[in-house]
Amino acid sequence: MCSRPCGPCPWRKDNAGRYRYPNLRDYLDGTVPGEPGFGEVVDGDPTAALGVMFACHRIANDNAHLCAGWLAVYGADHPLVRLGIARGLIDPAALTPGKDWPELWGSAAEMLAAVGPNAPAQQSRTLEVRE
Repeated sequence: MCSRPCGPCPWRKDNAGRYRYPNLRDYLDGTVPGEPGFGEVVDGDPTAALGVMFACHRIANDNAHLCAGWLAVYGADHPLVRLGIARGLIDPAALTPGKDWPELWGSAAEMLAAVGPNAPAQQSRTLEVRE
C-alpha cells in the first residue's frame, strides 16, 4: 500500500491542469461503492460483489499497491478495505490523509472532472493509468 499519494496521483487536487488520464473512468470501474459497476457479478464470480480496489497507477501490476489517495477518500466505505482492516491487513490510519498530504478530491466525480479524459487541457500531460 502506498504511504501517501504519489506526485501524479489523480486524487491530488494540485494535479488539476497538470495531468489528464484518458482511461481513468475504466480504471475506476468497480472501485467506488455506490457507483455504477460496483458489486456487479463478473463471469459468475459471486465475490465480485465485494468490488475491486484502486491500485496505484505508478506501481507495476505484478507488485500492485493500493492507492493512498483512493484509500483516504473511499476506503472506509469499501467492503474489501473494511475486511482488510478487520483482519489486520490494512492499517486504519490509511483511511485518513496525513498532515503533510496535498488536498484530495472528495469524490470520483470531482476527480474525473478535473483530471479525467474530458478535463480542461490547460498545460496538462496525458498519462495512462496502468491496467
